[in-house]
Amino acid sequence: MVRVRRHPRRVQYRARPREGHEPRPNPKITLAASDPDNPYRYVQVKGRIVEVTEQGADPHIDKMAKKYLDKDKYPGRKPGEQRMIVKVLPERVQGMG
Repeated sequence: MVRVRRHPRRVQYRARPREGHEPRPNPKITLAASDPDNPYRYVQVKGRIVEVTEQGADPHIDKMAKKYLDKDKYPGRKPGEQRMIVKVLPERVQGMG
């Protein structure tokens, strides 16, 4: 699961790098989300990755844990885990429902 946060001019999401996975040189990305109760209701954002940073990633996931799980710290954190925040500049947004 990926948590996404809106910003006035970009979309921001947090991610965990996969072992052995290097960021792609192509900055294009598509994020899509659908309603589990209605598969015809969805949103899709196409854009470019403008920044990838570790700075602020741990406080961000703790903030999301507080909001969605009512926990002060994210309970799924593993020792030595490295988190990233990926900032995306939307170029096209499409949705239905």
